[in-house]
Amino acid sequence: GPLLGLLGEHALAQGAFPRALTCFRYAERWCARVPDEAGAVTARANAALVHLRLGRRDEARRDLIAAASGFARLGNVREAARTRLILSDFLRDQGDMDGAEAAVEAAAEAVGQAPGAELDVEVWVRRGLLAEARERPIDATPAYARALAICDAGGLAGAAPAVLARLAEIALIGGDAIQARAWLEDALARAEAGGARAQQASLTLALAGVCLMDHDFPGAEGAILSAEQHWARAADPRGALAIRLTRARMALAEGRIAAAWTHLARAREQAALTGFEAATRAAQGFALALAVHEGGASCFAATRWHRSRQKTESLPLWDGGGLSVFEQARALA
Repeated sequence: GPLLGLLGEHALAQGAFPRALTCFRYAERWCARVPDEAGAVTARANAALVHLRLGRRDEARRDLIAAASGFARLGNVREAARTRLILSDFLRDQGDMDGAEAAVEAAAEAVGQAPGAELDVEVWVRRGLLAEARERPIDATPAYARALAICDAGGLAGAAPAVLARLAEIALIGGDAIQARAWLEDALARAEAGGARAQQASLTLALAGVCLMDHDFPGAEGAILSAEQHWARAADPRGALAIRLTRARMALAEGRIAAAWTHLARAREQAALTGFEAATRAAQGFALALAVHEGGASCFAATRWHRSRQKTESLPLWDGGGLSVFEQARALA
């Protein structure tokens, strides 16, 4: 059982989702026979993560709910809280805001039984994400500010950059590129101190996006090149996709339409190789690129991106008619 679980985790980390799912299912059955309820619940929670990556919504929802209930029944309130936070992300992406809010508040109640700054931060971040999804950025800002305060008070240096990045996105939605740049530079400085290469790359690409809004193309190019170096050191396959989409945005902002479509076409190929989550993000980038092309690198484009993201996040890689997620995103943009 434990060995099967470890094999499944290794397969999941390698992107071998079918193999990972097989391992977790066998682990769950083995633990049920022993019996080892804690092992069975953990295996089910891991299986839910695989279903999420594969875009299997019904299976993911079923396993997340079962795992959260299982952890709570075992008295493992912290894992119950973590699982409910993942469930909240899933429900939010599906457009079930009330269900997502209920999951977040259930997680908050569990965190109250086993206080911990890290989970407290996650709860406040989810509250901010819900406010964003409901197109209420004014409510998201205090939630993220609270999360950042907890990070600083609790010494959670590793969590702070992601919170600062959310604050930067809210500033971008409001058209305040100066404040967004300040938040991102603070986040980047903290990430560099922690040595998190993938996080540094993501933040640097976000900074490139701010440069594009300011029509600072040399600054954007410099940020992209820096991000490429960070991604190479992080050895993360998502990096190539993120870089490609950012270059597509830059090409569109510069009016190089043919180059932008080339970048997007290659991003589509990379998305198919790196799994459902990456494909979803590619769809988001596609919608953003079209918004920039139609509205210019402006507050309008950022706002339209924010709204279109809610529609594209829940799309499967292929629908019943065989249309690619990119074509669906284009129709929504």
